[in-house]
Amino acid sequence: MSNLTDVRLNIMDPYGVLFFETVTVLPGTLVPQTAYIIGTTYYVDGLQTNLKISDAKINSLLAVTGATVNSVTLQGLKICRKTLLVELQIVKTASGADSEDYQNIEAMYNAYNAEISDLEKTITVSSTVKSSRYQPFNTPDWVANT
Repeated sequence: MSNLTDVRLNIMDPYGVLFFETVTVLPGTLVPQTAYIIGTTYYVDGLQTNLKISDAKINSLLAVTGATVNSVTLQGLKICRKTLLVELQIVKTASGADSEDYQNIEAMYNAYNAEISDLEKTITVSSTVKSSRYQPFNTPDWVANT
């Protein structure tokens, strides 16, 4: 799996997709939870899907020196969250906060917030873990005195 695919799966964009398949034309029988990629366009359930973050943006984030899949995933999640916030405001204005569309987008927005929080904790913990591999070994007194 490529880093692009890893990041796209981690940021859940498109939402609900677990597999990616590059094709030249959509197959007759569509596999659930699969995004089909034709060129640079993604299709889910046979319909063109709008991504919250482009492949080009993910690749440019991955190209940054020292960028890890986790750090790019975190940045991608924040970009997706920002996109959802805009969608939330548009739907709220057009349909109201009680509409089903608003509730669905709000649930996704909350899921992204939870993912961001969890990943920030994971990155913080992993960056503070220290290796004891090069710690000097001190001979215990009882061994030195024998």
